[in-house]
Amino acid sequence: MGERNEAEGARRMTNDLDLLKQLAPKDATALDVARREDDLADILATPRTGGSTTGSQGRIPRRAVIGGLAAAGAASILVVGPPLLPGSKPAAAFAATPPVLDGCLAEGGPATQTLTSAAATAAGSTLMGALGSRYSTWSLFTRVVNDQPVRSAVVPQNVDFSLVADGSGQRTVRIGAPEVPAGYDVSDFDLPTPGTVIRDEKYGPGQTPRIYAGALSAEDSTLWDQLRQAHPIAELGTGELFVAITDLYKEQRPDPAVRAQLLRLLASRTDVLDLGTLRDREGRAGLGIGVSTSQPGGLPARFVMVFDHVTGLLLSYEQILTSSPGKLEVKIPAVIDYALFR
Repeated sequence: MGERNEAEGARRMTNDLDLLKQLAPKDATALDVARREDDLADILATPRTGGSTTGSQGRIPRRAVIGGLAAAGAASILVVGPPLLPGSKPAAAFAATPPVLDGCLAEGGPATQTLTSAAATAAGSTLMGALGSRYSTWSLFTRVVNDQPVRSAVVPQNVDFSLVADGSGQRTVRIGAPEVPAGYDVSDFDLPTPGTVIRDEKYGPGQTPRIYAGALSAEDSTLWDQLRQAHPIAELGTGELFVAITDLYKEQRPDPAVRAQLLRLLASRTDVLDLGTLRDREGRAGLGIGVSTSQPGGLPARFVMVFDHVTGLLLSYEQILTSSPGKLEVKIPAVIDYALFR
């Protein structure tokens, strides 16, 4: 029975990936946004009835991560429909996306020296780590109305994730303040009310679903292994390293030593660009870095991260399509995913 269920799961994952390729057949890098639809918890969370899909100590097996992400991504793309616009307004030709932040698409130069210096500063930070996270997130595939994406406005989700040492925790997701296209008012759209709770899950000891269930190491090779355990960095490149670090911050605030080592790992990648000082979506200034990805047959995309100059904490993450939308119906350049940490 177990072998048959595993085989069925593998077939489902293959079919889901085929669907994704049909919708964006040349996209090998931006499709990881579809895998992260609204919030990692929406994809990986256990059933609300209290059952658990996690392994020991709440760890998410890699098969569950990859299969779950692919399935959720495929489902979210398939339900994309026309914008939720009233009859008095013409339908938009493109899906609404957040504005591209100033400097995110700058050419930049090698970031090795800047990141190495930032790592030294972070190592001396007095702000200690903590389990749990608070952040706002949005992706082109976020499902907020009747389990469907809203294409007429940008509707972020605010996530409060609490976690204690025994693996118990709570994840609450609320609707954030929407952004509507120029020339429109929020009242023109049938949008959910900001602050509305759309998910509230509590987990017992050892049951909280997460990727990084164990203690993080500040040793470079061990931390590298922890990052790539559920993220195919070798196959997808530095952009996936950006994603792995972002997912880590969605679960915890790392200790100074780990923050410093994360910056050193980024410094070791020769394709990471120094974008200078950037401001995130809350206006906070920080060290901006980026990577432009162009895997064989993939949609060109720019991944961007902004780190606090003093603490080395990740402030924000962005993913931007830069030259081709594939079949995603967005106007280029287009932000298709972001996370904003608080």
